[in-house]
Amino acid sequence: MKLDQIYINEAIRIRQEYMGSIKNILREENILKQKKSEIDNIQNGMEEIVESDIHDITKRLKLNEELIKIERIIRIIQEKIRPHYENIEQLRKDADNLFTSITEKYPNITKDDIEEQIAPYIQFK
Repeated sequence: MKLDQIYINEAIRIRQEYMGSIKNILREENILKQKKSEIDNIQNGMEEIVESDIHDITKRLKLNEELIKIERIIRIIQEKIRPHYENIEQLRKDADNLFTSITEKYPNITKDDIEEQIAPYIQFK
């Protein structure tokens, strides 16, 4: 039995949006590496402070400042990645719903049958 085109079109849409989200994340890779490097540098500085004299109040304040810097960097990273991650999560739900819709319309179809019919339309797109 052949799947209706509507299901194939939905699979194509999901795949295209998924690949778009992955490409968007990869575009952010250099910025993410830079932010990771910034965090590493801050952590190294914090280790030096801890090793010198953690009981010195000015050094404790400096540690707090450094922690705040790390939190800001983490928020920047989250802001860059979150929309793409949320889109991927939604696409995962869409794919599950598509699978459910197909199996409801075609009760005797197997997962392998579905994959065989959809794969040629979504590979390398």
